[in-house]
Amino acid sequence: MFFGFDFPIGVPRTYGEKTGFSNFRDLLDVLGHDEWSDWFRPADKPSEISLRRPFYPARSGGTLQAHLFEGLGIGKENLLRLCERPAPGLSPPSMLFWTMGASQVGKAAIAGWRELIQPFRQRIGIWPFDGGLADLFRAQKIVVAESYPADAYAKIGIPRSPVWSKRRQEDRQRFAPTIQQWFAARPDLQPDDGLLEMIDDGFGSDASGEDRFDALMGLFPMIEIVEGRHTEGVPDLVGCRDWEGWILGRSLTARGDEAPMSSRFISTSLEDMTGGIDAAVRQHGGASPDGDMGMRSGRYYSNMGGLPGQTELLSSKATFKTAYAVIPKRVMSDIVTSVLPHWDATRAWIIARPMTGFSETFAQYIMEVAPGGGSERPEPNAAAQAAIFVVEGEMTIVLDGTAHELREGSFAYLPAGAKWTLKNNSQSLAKFHWVRKKFQAVEGLELPPAIFSHEDDHQLSAMPDTDGKWATTRFIDPADVRYDMHLNIVTFQPGALIPFMETHVMEHGLYVLEGKAVYRLNDDWVEVEAGDFMWLRAFCPQACYAGGPGRFRYLLYKDVNRHVDLW
Repeated sequence: MFFGFDFPIGVPRTYGEKTGFSNFRDLLDVLGHDEWSDWFRPADKPSEISLRRPFYPARSGGTLQAHLFEGLGIGKENLLRLCERPAPGLSPPSMLFWTMGASQVGKAAIAGWRELIQPFRQRIGIWPFDGGLADLFRAQKIVVAESYPADAYAKIGIPRSPVWSKRRQEDRQRFAPTIQQWFAARPDLQPDDGLLEMIDDGFGSDASGEDRFDALMGLFPMIEIVEGRHTEGVPDLVGCRDWEGWILGRSLTARGDEAPMSSRFISTSLEDMTGGIDAAVRQHGGASPDGDMGMRSGRYYSNMGGLPGQTELLSSKATFKTAYAVIPKRVMSDIVTSVLPHWDATRAWIIARPMTGFSETFAQYIMEVAPGGGSERPEPNAAAQAAIFVVEGEMTIVLDGTAHELREGSFAYLPAGAKWTLKNNSQSLAKFHWVRKKFQAVEGLELPPAIFSHEDDHQLSAMPDTDGKWATTRFIDPADVRYDMHLNIVTFQPGALIPFMETHVMEHGLYVLEGKAVYRLNDDWVEVEAGDFMWLRAFCPQACYAGGPGRFRYLLYKDVNRHVDLW
């Protein structure tokens, strides 16, 4: 029997080594017992967090991931297992010990380890800690592995866009032909009538439909690995086989050392695969990872916060020069955030502000709003207009009495003087970029209207003679001179470049949403990646080369459509 479970199996190596045990298997045997009796009980307050009680928080209200990093004495990067760290084209799972929000996996891990793994430890083989799949199957063990359904979407032909949600039956139903095609390619592995009916129906209209959908998605890569179509994926890196484990089939380095196994080892019963863990998670109030494409899929970088550990190097590429500044993602930690008046349960990274002799036209914030948070009085300056782009979660903006629902990828333009409010009514964090600029009114031009749209509502506009390799998503019509600023998304395919040193009057804020590239800023070449911010004054020479391996995308502010003020 081969079981894949959608919860973490393993602990971050840095944490594991601090416990005094030699590997995850030895640690697993003591969890919940004697000195480790509180391990499965999330801490109620920051002072209770320790190596022997690492899960946090027990409930919402005033909790921050920074409490977890401080309590364990481990920085954010080191509390992510290698297989959980952001990588191009991979959907990032959540941090093991965090138990807050819809995408958390902590409660599912607690339920799974305590109810399913520990009680049967002597009867099961845990991949990859107890060996490779071939060896475990030859030993006739019941084999357990960590599976992440979201990784299967692209492999079977389910696209990343347009945006869809596994929570919606109609969205799941759209992919019935794709799933049926997968089965059609395997004549010796055919679903029964009940499963076919469930696929056609979009896995049902009840709340458990997304669980049934993910159970089948998680099964597909397991079958393909057993068939020999894909490798197990676990790299030969320090910590993976003794402490951290791996997500089955997630490949950072190509491996081909496992021979195909017979399909007789496959457990294809959805009830067997999901019933036990679903019941355990429901009993203990857990939540499985969200996995929605376009919701927490890693489409836009949003992994701010935390604090580097005391053992990490302090050097970085952060720089502030006459013509430009670079604020790398590592700098955007908890201690550089601001709390703003009239905003509840919210913090801000202010990454640009008007400065005499530098960039003078705009301010740019990255806002993080906890569930229930927001503001009834968000903008203190009646002359300020706003452009908002959502990089994670969901929120509601009410403008002049009309509610607008925004999700990851949504854009909003709010004119100067508009009366608006913002609220996070969801159960998880909402994160968005907020660009503020004093509006420059022009006699004879009416005020620009508000805009609410989504990236997927807009066609990419390719630069001439680039064959689409350099293109822009424009949320505001560039020909509409009522607007005096733009917020765009610029996309480069691997190998694309800006083939000259742009030098112009427009100021820029460039926040990297995806991928990596080298940017020429004035006299310097700077390597940037998702999460980094570049801040350019007017006439700073600039060019870009996107070397890959994936596409390179950034959110771009620029001031436009106005005469230059004369002093």
